[in-house]
Amino acid sequence: MTSRMILLTCPRCHKADDDCQCWPLASIAQIEARWGLPFSQLLEDLAEQDFSMRQAAIALGCNREALRVYVSSMERSPWAPREVAAVWLRQTGETITAAARRLAETHTVSQAARVLGYYNCSGLLKALRVRGVTVQFQRA
Repeated sequence: MTSRMILLTCPRCHKADDDCQCWPLASIAQIEARWGLPFSQLLEDLAEQDFSMRQAAIALGCNREALRVYVSSMERSPWAPREVAAVWLRQTGETITAAARRLAETHTVSQAARVLGYYNCSGLLKALRVRGVTVQFQRA
């Protein structure tokens, strides 16, 4: 597998990570050099270890929003919504539907999505919609 030499860019200033002064970011090449693996393989490994996308960004030393944009451009995301539901069920024995209904009592949809492992609420809402489930979450 060949690694892509694309720099992560800052979502705030839109500069390449090496030029950004908003916060420290690492380029894909820097991350690959540090870990000795292709970036996509690192993402798959972290997702398989049940890291959320936020946790993966922290572990790799890159910006979460830039990582989200990168992952959304991948052919197959390691954090695809259908994978999240399967991981949650495997880890907890609870279905996404049951978990969403339980969390809706105390969480906003965004909070519930993060708890369940989705990187935004649209993944959770889609998972519920395809299951024919409607849940009323708390308002922010």
